[in-house]
Amino acid sequence: MDDFRTYYCMTVDGDIAPSDNFCKAVNGAVLPSIGKCCIRSSDFKTHQALSKGCADNGLMLGPWPKVIPCDP
Repeated sequence: MDDFRTYYCMTVDGDIAPSDNFCKAVNGAVLPSIGKCCIRSSDFKTHQALSKGCADNGLMLGPWPKVIPCDP
């Protein structure tokens, strides 16, 4: 069974970046809440790409340390 989790780019203040572009760039499943992306938890390459996209824009990959399940 696949394990999917919600990820997003966030500011240093912990706010979610209001853009689905980060998720779309890594071919994640865009969730209804803007900025949230559903990715298979074992997909290291996609996590790495999303993390780099966040960092390139002065953001961090969230949520840490929370685990939020999702359904693509």
